[in-house]
Amino acid sequence: MAIPDISVIVPVYGVEKYITGCAESLFNQTMTNSVEFIFVNDATKDNSIGVLRDVISQYPRLESRIRIISHNENKGLPSARNTGLAAARGDISFTLMATILRSQRCWRIYMLR
Repeated sequence: MAIPDISVIVPVYGVEKYITGCAESLFNQTMTNSVEFIFVNDATKDNSIGVLRDVISQYPRLESRIRIISHNENKGLPSARNTGLAAARGDISFTLMATILRSQRCWRIYMLR
């Protein structure tokens, strides 16, 4: 994979109900060729990661751009964000909450800032 322009970091803890909508929203953006998606499993106790893996399997063209990084124990939201930021390779990095869905115009808004 070429170095991405954008790194999107999503902390994952207790978001089984929301992770499908979040991931699908991200994976259906128009700029996915220059984006890497980093999901940080903060030792979630629900099936968020299993659900996420099912969604990822529906997007085989993006699998090389998606990473799941796992904490062995829950370290909290700031630590999950920092783990993702440390692993990010993009020129621009930002974090998203899995409970927030993004529209197709998401990238345009972020790129204008």
